[in-house]
Amino acid sequence: MNHLFNLKSFFTFLGKNKVYTFIDICGFSISLAFVILIATYTSQELSTDRFHKNEGKIYALASQENFGMAFLLGDYLKDRFPEIDKTCTVNSLLKEGLFFINGEKVNADITFADKEFFDMFSFKLLQGDPRQALVTQDEIIISESFARACFPDQDPIGQRIILTGNQTVIVGGVMEDIRNSSLTYCDMLISSQLLKVIMPGFLDPNMSHVGTSILFIQEKDQANLQSKTDEIETYLKDIFWPYRTGMYNGAILVPLKEVYFSEIPVHHTHFLRKGNYRFVLTLLSVGFVVLLFAVVNYINLTVAQAGFRAKEMATRRLLGSERIELFLRLIIESVVLTLISCGVALFLAYLLLPSAGQLLETRLDLQSILTPLNILLAFLFIILVGIIAGLLPAVVISNAKPVNVMKGEFRHQTKMVFSKIFIVFQQMITISLVAASLTMLLQINHLLKAPLGYNTNNILQFASNNMADEEFTTLRREMSRLPGVKRVGYSRGLPLGLFNNELFPYEGGQVGLYRLDVDPDFMEMFGIKILQDNQLATKDGFYFSGQALREMGIDKDTPSVMFGDRNVPIAGIIDDLWLQNRNEPLHGILLGIRNEESFRGDDCPWYVTLETEGDQQAVYEQVEACYREIIGTPFKGDFMDTLLKNTMASQIKTGKIVMLFTFIALVISFMGLFAMSTYFIRQRSREVAVRKVFGSDNFQILKKLVFVFMGYVGIAFVIATPFIWYIMRDWLSGYSYRISLNPLIFVAAGTFCLFISFITVFIQCYEAANENPVERIKAE
Repeated sequence: MNHLFNLKSFFTFLGKNKVYTFIDICGFSISLAFVILIATYTSQELSTDRFHKNEGKIYALASQENFGMAFLLGDYLKDRFPEIDKTCTVNSLLKEGLFFINGEKVNADITFADKEFFDMFSFKLLQGDPRQALVTQDEIIISESFARACFPDQDPIGQRIILTGNQTVIVGGVMEDIRNSSLTYCDMLISSQLLKVIMPGFLDPNMSHVGTSILFIQEKDQANLQSKTDEIETYLKDIFWPYRTGMYNGAILVPLKEVYFSEIPVHHTHFLRKGNYRFVLTLLSVGFVVLLFAVVNYINLTVAQAGFRAKEMATRRLLGSERIELFLRLIIESVVLTLISCGVALFLAYLLLPSAGQLLETRLDLQSILTPLNILLAFLFIILVGIIAGLLPAVVISNAKPVNVMKGEFRHQTKMVFSKIFIVFQQMITISLVAASLTMLLQINHLLKAPLGYNTNNILQFASNNMADEEFTTLRREMSRLPGVKRVGYSRGLPLGLFNNELFPYEGGQVGLYRLDVDPDFMEMFGIKILQDNQLATKDGFYFSGQALREMGIDKDTPSVMFGDRNVPIAGIIDDLWLQNRNEPLHGILLGIRNEESFRGDDCPWYVTLETEGDQQAVYEQVEACYREIIGTPFKGDFMDTLLKNTMASQIKTGKIVMLFTFIALVISFMGLFAMSTYFIRQRSREVAVRKVFGSDNFQILKKLVFVFMGYVGIAFVIATPFIWYIMRDWLSGYSYRISLNPLIFVAAGTFCLFISFITVFIQCYEAANENPVERIKAE
């Protein structure tokens, strides 16, 4: 059987049929390259937090409404429940805080954590003792990236950093950057003991600050903490006000390995990193479809070539080869071609790695999946794909009778048996993907243009980063003078950013409202519409949104409301505001208008907003230069329309992925259609010549040849439309603010594929229709 592996004739055949070879290897390679990238991404996503040695015993405490808890809650729970081995609270509220290193201002992301952090989690310390890390408030841990940036030529251990409030800390360790975890990356990891200096309100015994801290609990060996959730909820109702007031419901212990994909909300994305399991499944599904597409393309082309390989196989049969030998030879050839394609695909995947990582908004590492087990599984998978791809062609060719092959009958028997089915299948998938891409594009654009109750165009915002009062005053004055800046505003809270979620005592219960404090310039630049102005000249009053009145059940003419023992005047009514995108729930808003003097000291603004005009990039550079000159640190701002897109990052990313794979499917489909039409026309060349001899003109011949392939697209459209209609209707049902599923979307998808198909086959059909029939008959 050694002659089975003598592939000289196979490579000779590939060399003589360069178009077939190129399309086969190209289609396979492109598809496998994206399968490799998808496998890398999904492997990383599904392995999130799986590297912790205690991951099976660690849980994050959540309510049905939120992951956010209070910083001191872990101590209460550990004292009450003996099943708890240890707790660790993590707070990532300070995003881009302002600090001093060697006299220079530095922005850094801070995470506060209890001393149990390195005992509970398996994050690696490159320098320092994990047993001493975070034990005292004077020592901090910095990330590997931050150490390289701030201490490039020095040993970071022992270096001094001045924090907010002139608190000096010393670098006690360097840890690997946090990756592949639901915990977010941070530049500095600081002991929770320092909270009493920097943010003492978080250590309030009444646990008044809720929503910004994530509580992790590790159970003891042989304990079953999940069986105690009802008792934990009962206990929380006694000691923790969000449960006592009904703001939080249910005590849910989410296993650490499930936190990343949990559907329980988190107040802000930098508190906890969350993945999208639906997106991962979508990506896997699309990757499988593209791989299936390439396999079908290979089968289609190989079956189309069956007539041209059959003579070789018939000769081998006549020389004594058994049918099973021919069958195995063809399977081996298919596997070899798949292995070649896989080698090319691996090279392509390596080249595309940075672009794929940028598209998926993550760092892809091919080496992370190149374990011995994965390599073995990948090799077996490639062998399996090669066998599946070559199975049908091998059956068709090996079962052909030598006498039919030598008479030329086999080529005519096989020319339409399988090709119709495969061409229709490919076109069906292509039309479906085009329709899906159009639907997603229209829905995302619908959300981006949805009315939110405020303006997002030409507004640049940036965080205050603990500026001093005089810095605010100087910054506002100088930025107001910039040619591209129309006005400057302050706010505590921002649509599409951070805002206060406050619980007010009301009529014997509680009402939760979102609160924003802004200055008059903020109101004007955002175009917030005042529906009713009660003309109250008091800083204690608030403008209530229509949704706030509905949630409280009060009339628009009500002059004031009692929040506990506090009488709050209603300064007026504003239009409803969607603080995130239009697909998110609508919440009641309290909006307080404050003058500049009220934004001082502890009430300093969180954000500065600028209404701009002209070229956005030019304005950004002017603002950046002004900020650097006054504040002395790198500037980081965002335009509001960019922030709006960020709230729909998952949907936009899914749309981009589907459109990318739609493009790949189009390329593979029409490359295959080009090759198929080439071989199909070669098979029908004698028929075309005979028709011309008997009086058919070139136009009639051309029309007949072209309409054969256009008919396949029509059949595919009829089959694909109800299928993709159902899929996209289900996808759109996940949006509360959505487009209607217009039939024109599917007509456009079908028309587009029909047009591309027509262009693909027209030139070849034109040449066949205009060929000299005498020359063709002689050649036959």
